[in-house]
Amino acid sequence: MMDKLQVLLLGVGNFGASWAAEVIPACMDVCTFAAAVDRQSDRLAHVPEGVACFMDLDAALEKVRPQLVINVTPPHLHTEHNLHLLSLGYPVLCEKPIADNEKDAEALFAYYQANGGFLMIGDNYRYAPVFRECRRIIKSGTIGAIHSVQCHFRRCHPDFSAYYHGKLAQPLLTDVTVHHLDVARYLMGDEPVQTCCETWDAPHSWYGHRPANATIQSKTSKGIHFSYFGTLAAPASTTDWNGDWDIECDGGVLQIRKSQLSLYAQPDGEPTSIPLAKGEIESRIPMLKEAISALQAGQKAESDLADNIKTYRWLQSAIVSSENRKELGTCSSETF
Repeated sequence: MMDKLQVLLLGVGNFGASWAAEVIPACMDVCTFAAAVDRQSDRLAHVPEGVACFMDLDAALEKVRPQLVINVTPPHLHTEHNLHLLSLGYPVLCEKPIADNEKDAEALFAYYQANGGFLMIGDNYRYAPVFRECRRIIKSGTIGAIHSVQCHFRRCHPDFSAYYHGKLAQPLLTDVTVHHLDVARYLMGDEPVQTCCETWDAPHSWYGHRPANATIQSKTSKGIHFSYFGTLAAPASTTDWNGDWDIECDGGVLQIRKSQLSLYAQPDGEPTSIPLAKGEIESRIPMLKEAISALQAGQKAESDLADNIKTYRWLQSAIVSSENRKELGTCSSETF
């Protein structure tokens, strides 16, 4: 059995607190929670007893020498911290998004391409058991090639303005839809070459005149059509956070409802419920374990920066499309 990796948590704020209290402790079979860092000392109260606590990153690195740093700082600090850690040779698992703007994301990617290292981006939805099983069936070829993919996401979600989410110009696209786009890439095994997006505000909701609704139409290089509807401002929730999915293939339709998977293989037949392997409800747990496994094997992680930048670029293309009000069929694929 391989030795457990020493893990350092950078950032113990609103989201980092759940990493400290739930995610890392659930992975103690493969890692040791060695240290936590936050500039605000009161936040370190979320850290379990016995974990070394610091208010300065460099002091923590000097003292602990971690084998993996989990970066849960605010997105506008991601590039600064990731560049610093990579320059010192530390492997990083960084919460999504890559950065809070395209310029920083591309600058980080350019550095990574030139210098290498280990940088995994925490787009965790793809690690949910239902998507792992769905991808396995698609890859097996038993139901043929994919024709189209539809995702419907509808939540009644308050705008917690005190936190990161409440300050986003595009709260739905940049905080939630990005996960669904990453899952779509994962399931399709192909990249989009054309995208059109429309967003609109929800003045009746917490979001006011910030767009909390979106539709996206995309086509991949192999001709797979992707359709998306999402809202954070529904009067009542009708999907879970994973969303509802229909993946149409040559030999049937894979359908996901409330994170349960079914296969419709006959025109008028009953669906076959597909059992899922037992997995964590909290998909950050298998994601962290995959990061550790990849490091121990000397490999890149599944959602390595070189892969996740493609999800980020798809998101940016959708945002640009929505801002330019481009019509279907006129959208440029040059940004992909």
